[in-house]
Amino acid sequence: MDSIAKRYGLANFDDFSITGFLVPTGHYAQDIGLIDLFKEQLKIDMKTVHHTPVDKVIELFVSMIAGCPDVKTLNNRLVPDRLAAAAWCQKGFADQSQVSEVLHRITPENLLQLEEIFHKLLSQQGLARRHPVNEWLVVDVDMT
Repeated sequence: MDSIAKRYGLANFDDFSITGFLVPTGHYAQDIGLIDLFKEQLKIDMKTVHHTPVDKVIELFVSMIAGCPDVKTLNNRLVPDRLAAAAWCQKGFADQSQVSEVLHRITPENLLQLEEIFHKLLSQQGLARRHPVNEWLVVDVDMT
């Protein structure tokens, strides 16, 4: 099975991550090509000022990973986190109002594009496809 190993150490404390696991998660997203898939396949009709529409969708995805209960918490949890933004290939995270705006611009076609992105990712990264066809594949689902 493939694995990805990264080392993290202590450095200066000019920057810190509010939600520390977003940094390695962002690096993993880069390694498996998730960010590139978003940028190549998601086409949202909206102008770019500082952040592209795709950057804002990635930020929304990151906010879900960080456990943000709603879009308005982005300003407190994500926007100050420059290390996490860099790990997710962004100069900084956008203000929650900009992320809300991109949500209003998402079309049914964009939803299909997102579905295709995650389908491609699952096809590339999923372990079930590597499992021998002639053997049982046991899936254990814990509902607790």
